[in-house]
Amino acid sequence: PLFPAATDEGVGGSVAGLHLLTYVNKGVPAGKRGEMSAQAGVGMCIERQANGSIIVTSIVAGGGAAAEGSVRKGDMLLAVDGESVQGKTVESIAPKIRGPVGSTVSFTLSRSGQQYTASMTRTLPSQPAAAGGGKAT
Repeated sequence: PLFPAATDEGVGGSVAGLHLLTYVNKGVPAGKRGEMSAQAGVGMCIERQANGSIIVTSIVAGGGAAAEGSVRKGDMLLAVDGESVQGKTVESIAPKIRGPVGSTVSFTLSRSGQQYTASMTRTLPSQPAAAGGGKAT
């Protein structure tokens, strides 16, 4: 299964390089745990380059980035919800991209020197991350 059974301590699993970590809140009664909202991403992998820029390395079919349609492999990520990613690590950017299923996140990106914005809906992964490396978000 994509999401293994959870315990009070939480569980982690790896699916073809996509690291999934789900937590169950200890304060939520067992009968209510299914109602908790899951953290979701937009289905794109990003990687920090030697020069410090953050690049999209792949788009996952079925994710928000694929549905939105304008983001391509090789695009440079400049901001998430208006906050610059300059000087930040991928590990510090990824939590800003993830959020509740169905919520939206806005990106400022650059391709061939031209800036553009894209808004995407966060979804749960329907398949493993695409080949191409980078951190899945």
